[in-house]
Amino acid sequence: MVGTPGQRRIAETFFPDAVVVEDRPGAFQASQEWVGQLIVEKPVYDVSTNVNFDAILASLGQPHFVVFGVATEYCVLSDVLALRKRNLPVALVRDAIKPITEEGGRKAIEKMVAEGVQLVTTAAVCSPGFQGFCLQ
Repeated sequence: MVGTPGQRRIAETFFPDAVVVEDRPGAFQASQEWVGQLIVEKPVYDVSTNVNFDAILASLGQPHFVVFGVATEYCVLSDVLALRKRNLPVALVRDAIKPITEEGGRKAIEKMVAEGVQLVTTAAVCSPGFQGFCLQ
């Protein structure tokens, strides 16, 4: 979330050529091209609250999403549900998320799986030819 310590990405998840889309009208242009990483700033837990979110999705064509981060029962859950609400395929990297509480994390994962999220591991996502997406 913008303005929080959690906004900073750890070095392993930040590409030097990343495109950051601020939460302000016009910060994203559909004709814009990028290679690599797109970081969407969000004012609250849910990434779909960025005013550019739907324009970003429309420009991606047939995207597949790999979600990881913290905290499982807050930002991760909100972002995953926003994507699934739009019927987009989501893989949740089970060993690259962390909950605030174990119970909260367990319930969040159960909810995401019930919404059709596929659970994967870091090793699977990083393997050549990762083909882990299927809508349920």
